[in-house]
Order: sequence, then C-alpha cells, then structure tokens
Amino acid sequence: MFRYQRFVNLDNNATTDVSRPVRKRVDGVLRRCHGNPSAAYGLARAAATVLQDSRELVASAIGAESDEVYFTGSASEANNQVLKASCELRPPGSNRILTTPIEHPSIMHTLEYLAEGGVEVVTAPVDDRGRVSVEGLEVLIDERTFLICCMLANNEVGTIQDVRAVAALGRRRQIPVLSDCVQALGKIPVDVRALGVDYATFSAHKLHGPKGVGALYVRCESPMLPLLHGGGQEAGMRAGTEGLHSIAGFAEACRQLPELLARSDTISARRDSLLAALREMRPDLVVHSPAERCLPNTLSLRFPGARNADLMAALDMNGVAVAAGSACGTKENTASHVLLAIGLTDEEAGETIRISLSDETSERDLRHATRAFRDYFEHRTASIPLLRPSCVDEAFLCDEQNYLLDIRFEIERKLMKGLPNSYNASVVSFGRYVHQIPKDKNVIVVCSTGIDATPIAYSLHKRGYRRVSILLGGVVGWQIQHPKLYKRFGNQNIKKLTPRR
Repeated sequence: MFRYQRFVNLDNNATTDVSRPVRKRVDGVLRRCHGNPSAAYGLARAAATVLQDSRELVASAIGAESDEVYFTGSASEANNQVLKASCELRPPGSNRILTTPIEHPSIMHTLEYLAEGGVEVVTAPVDDRGRVSVEGLEVLIDERTFLICCMLANNEVGTIQDVRAVAALGRRRQIPVLSDCVQALGKIPVDVRALGVDYATFSAHKLHGPKGVGALYVRCESPMLPLLHGGGQEAGMRAGTEGLHSIAGFAEACRQLPELLARSDTISARRDSLLAALREMRPDLVVHSPAERCLPNTLSLRFPGARNADLMAALDMNGVAVAAGSACGTKENTASHVLLAIGLTDEEAGETIRISLSDETSERDLRHATRAFRDYFEHRTASIPLLRPSCVDEAFLCDEQNYLLDIRFEIERKLMKGLPNSYNASVVSFGRYVHQIPKDKNVIVVCSTGIDATPIAYSLHKRGYRRVSILLGGVVGWQIQHPKLYKRFGNQNIKKLTPRR
C-alpha cells in the first residue's frame, strides 16, 4: 500500500504556485496568439493588443500610467537597469548611492559591482527589526548623492519600510529613489504614485504568476537607459521580443490582486496561530519579524541550539518546505546579510529559518507542519551524525569502508579542490545516481561548508541508508584543518557518478 505524503510550501517568499486563472491565460496566449507584437500584420496586431492590455493591467495594479511600465525578464534585471542607468546619467561630481543593508541580492551585488568602478556606496544602519531611520538616511546625504535605494518590504524578516517618507526626503533633496517592491505586491496594497518613488521593480512569480517576467516602473520624466541593446521593444528600453505569454500571465495575476489582498487577514491569523503552536513547543524561540508593519505572511524565527540546515532537512523529509534566507542567496553557504544587519551573530543566523505562507496555505497544512516541527524537536526524526574535519585524516581517506560523496555545484568544484577518493555527483539530480551509492559502507556527504549536504544525507537515510554522516564545515573546514593533506591529495582519484537515464 502506498502512503500519500502531504506537501506544505512554507517558502512562498521564494516563489508561489501559478494560479489556475494564470495557467489558463498563459495557455490561451500560447495557443492563439503567435504573432510578434513589433510587426504590422494582423496576427502581430493581435499580439500587440495583448501586450498593451497587459501593460495597462499591471500599471493599474501598482497605481501607474501604462507608459511608465516596462516589462523585463525579472525584477533582478530591472534593479540592475535602474542602478546602472543611474550611474551613467548621474550629474557631474556625483558618485554616492545611499542604500540599506537588507536589500535584495540583486541590489547588493550590483552595488558591489558599481563600487569597483568608483561609485561610493553608503549603507544606512537598521534596527533589530530591519527598519531604516529616515533621519539617519538624511544625515548621510551630501551634494554627491545621486540615488537612494530602499525596498518596500523585506523578503527575509518581512519588515515594511516607510518608503513614502524616504521618497519625500528624496524629493526635498532632489535625489531619485528606487524601491524594490517585489515582496510587497500581492501581500499589501502598492501604489507607486502614493509612495512617491521614481523607480520601482516587481516580479510576477511572487503573486502566483509565471517565472521569468518582471516589471520596471519609471516615473514620468525620470531618466532611464536600456540595459539590453538591440531592437526597439519596450519603447526602446528593453531589447528582445517580449515573452507575451508570460507577460499576459503577469497581468492575469495582477487582475486577481483584489481577491489576494482580501485574504491577507486570514493569512495573518494563520501565521499567528502557527507561531503560537511553535512557541508552545519551544518557549525559547526568538522572533525576528516585527509585530507591526510586517508582511502578513512572513515569520523569521530562531530556535536556539537547532542548526537550521538540520531542521530544514528534517521538515523536508516530512514534506514541509521552509527557508534559511533569500532563495537568491542560499547557495552561497554564508550567513544571511539581512540577519547580520539586524544584529545576529553567524551562529544565531545559523539557527534561524524563514516561514512564509500564501493565501493557499490551509489550516490543515499548518497542522501537518506543526506535527513535523514537533517530531523534530521531540527527537522522533532521524538525527544525522556530524563528522568533524579533524577526523578526516590520511588513514580515514584511505579506508575503503568510507564512501565520500561530493555533491558540490560545478562552480564550487572549480574554486576549491575536492577530497581524494571521493565520488562526485550533482546535488540537483540526486535521484538519478542514488542507486550507485553502496548501503554497506560509511557514506560521508560532502559539500562546500556542510549546508547543502544536510538534505541529501536525510534523503539517503529515508531511502534506507543507515551509515550516513555529514562532513561538518565541508571542504572548507577540511582544508582549514588539514592544509597539507589538501595541498598533497586534493582532487586525487576523483570519480564521477553517471546519472541513470
């Protein structure tokens, strides 16, 4: 007899399920609207009509005019476009951008790139709930400042910033303001005109739309340059034939916004009931999300003494998905920059998870998730041993009973050598090579720092592997502990597992 395992997605800030109306709209456009909207014949005019209708729907959803909205491949692309164009168009003598330390990686990393070219990036501090002080921002403004970046809602802790006050500050000082509104749209009302920002960015897949499509708002008469050059699509601001089906899906998701927002109180109540249940089983848990001015679906929680990688893997075994931080930054195996910015140590950040509900998260889903949390905290979930790097000496590496499974990403293998006598496999296509892993040996799962290895180890245990452990600190930890062994034997006798076709 087969046992059905319920899947509960509590990582909706990473992405949401595509809704039925959106799927229907995307399918209809793919089936019936084949034309290129930039051409002049009838089929193309029909496509252009879909494109314009979609633009008007998205613009209406955010309080903008249709000619202020440009479609992009993602909000990350839109953020890049604003930042790089602002640098090119900045007034002579201006070289300073003000930002907050909790922005999305597409802002943070682009600013790092611009800093290498001589732009001065100044970060305003935030409090322990991630709120930036408008007065603190104003103190940092000088005559060289040409842009302020402040997201509307934080993707990790859920903090809603007073962007309207930030934009008012920008207007007083004649400095344009960019606001990443990705996490806000669909969870709270967003009106770019009322906010007063000059630029805003959005993404469809955060509100039950398709992936691969974003939107850039540019206030009328605000300067802008294209990031991608080529054809004259998007009024010359974004070259490349528009992905019409995705854009139509984005618009349909925006059409559903009133219904989505109407359910925000229910989402908030269910989030609070889950928090109460978790407090009951772990009275020592720490809540990082603010009690007020917070997204209704988001919780950032620290469970002292519980390694978040273990907790996430144990929950995953029971069909419950949570996150350690931004989905765009989790593969970096470093502490979340947001959690560090609000004052957490690396250790505390390593005990923190993010829970984010959607309007589709039911009470039954939360009961299932609560049971999964309880099983973990009451030690009814398998515990995977952690192997200290100091134990992995030359004798250990040569022991034929030890099977070293290296599941790092290819870019990580290029940056750092692997342990000798290890077997390389892809963490992404794990199920295609698992049949080659012997059950009669000590399987040590190895990644870069010990984070990515955790879910693989738990998955192996669930498949009947009882001699599984995780190399604590991964390859980085082993290199630090055994630098001579790393130099002498790193990458020797590496075998690559062949996935099953």
